[in-house]
Amino acid sequence: MKISSATFEKAKILATAWQSKIEQSREHTEKKFHEVMKQVHYFREQRVSNFYHRYGNLGLNGLKKKES
Repeated sequence: MKISSATFEKAKILATAWQSKIEQSREHTEKKFHEVMKQVHYFREQRVSNFYHRYGNLGLNGLKKKES
């Protein structure tokens, strides 16, 4: 089966456009993943900070127990 050079060039341009869209989507997905991981890490650190204090368990739970 022979393909004309014009058809081949059109297919090549289309494939290049698809490839660039795939690359942009991948980059966006990677950035979004890293943003979500930063948020998860921040949430985890804040949660630990609320439960524990460097001088003992004086976080929110410790204060609630003292008030009771």
